[in-house]
Amino acid sequence: MTDSENGMDQISAHLDRGWALIEQKSFRKAAFSARQVLELDPENSDAYTLIGLAALGEHDTEDALEALDRARELDPDFLAPIVYSAEALGEDPERVGEAIARLEEAYELVDPGSAEWVDAVLLHVDLLLTAEDEETAATRLGMLRPEMLTLPDQQVQAGKLAVRLDDLELAELALAPVIKRGNPPPDALYSLAQIAERRGEGRKAIGLSLQVRSADLALADSADAPEAQLLAEVCQAVIYALEQRFLDVVDEADVVVREVPPEELVADGVDPWIPLLLTGPPPDVRQKSDTTPRATHVFVYRLNMRFGSPHQDQWRARLQEYLEEAIERFVELSS
Repeated sequence: MTDSENGMDQISAHLDRGWALIEQKSFRKAAFSARQVLELDPENSDAYTLIGLAALGEHDTEDALEALDRARELDPDFLAPIVYSAEALGEDPERVGEAIARLEEAYELVDPGSAEWVDAVLLHVDLLLTAEDEETAATRLGMLRPEMLTLPDQQVQAGKLAVRLDDLELAELALAPVIKRGNPPPDALYSLAQIAERRGEGRKAIGLSLQVRSADLALADSADAPEAQLLAEVCQAVIYALEQRFLDVVDEADVVVREVPPEELVADGVDPWIPLLLTGPPPDVRQKSDTTPRATHVFVYRLNMRFGSPHQDQWRARLQEYLEEAIERFVELSS
C-alpha cells in the first residue's frame, strides 16, 4: 500500500468515526476526529463540515458558521454546509431572513424530489414559519408529495409542519408510514393528538396525549433536557427577576420539578408537552380581599424543557417566557 493510499484510508476512517459521533451527539469527539483529518488533508471540506456540525450541536453558532463557510469555499457545490449553515443562522431569530436566503441557494444543487431536496424544503418551511410567513411556508410545503417523504425523520417533520399550517390531511398522509411501522416517536403521537383535537375528537386526542406522556418517559434517559436540580435553581432565579406584576403571583410559590405532567392532568385535557403549570389554593380558602391570585406551586416539567442548548444563558429567556405565559393563564383562570 502506498503512503497516499494509507493516508486516504486514515481520512475515511476519521470521517466515518466523526459522522458516527455526531449521531451519538458526542460533538467534541466528532470535532476532534475532523481535526485529525485536517492534519492529513488541510483542505478537506467534509472535515470542515463535521467541525461546523459539531459546533452547531454545541450551539456555538459563530464557530459553526466559520467552519461551514470554509467548507463552502473549498467545495461550492457541496450541499451539506449550505443547509447546516442555514440551520445555524435560524437559531437566531434576528438572522432567520439570512438563513432563508442562504437556504435558497441549495435548491440549485439538488434534484427536485431527492431526499436532499426534501430536507431543504422542510427546513425552509420551518424557517418561514419562524419568520411568520405562513403563506409562503404553505406554498413551499405544498411542493412535497407524501411519496417524496422516504425517511422517517422527514415524515415526522412534514407532519409537524403540516399541523402548524393546519393542513391536517397532509399531516395524516405524512405520518401514516410512521404509525404503520409501529412504536412511533413522541413527536408523531403529539401531532396526531393535535389533529384529533382540531377535529373535535376529544377522547381520541386524550388517548394519544397519554401515549405521548408514556413515550416521553420511556425516552427520559436520552432526553436533551436540563438536570432537575439545575432547572429548579434557574427557575427560582428567573422568578426573582420577574417584573413585579408577575412576581406578586409566584413570589411565595414552591418550585417543584417533575419529569412530565401527571397522568390524571393529561387525562383531563392538559397538554402533555406543557412546560410548566401553576396551582393555587382552592377557591374556598382564598382571601376575598386579595386582588392578585397567588400560586402555591410552580410545577416544572423537565422533559418538556428541551431548550436545544446546554448553556444556561441561552435558555433562561425561554424559561422566563414560559413563566410569564403560565402566570397570565393562571391569573385569567383565577379571576
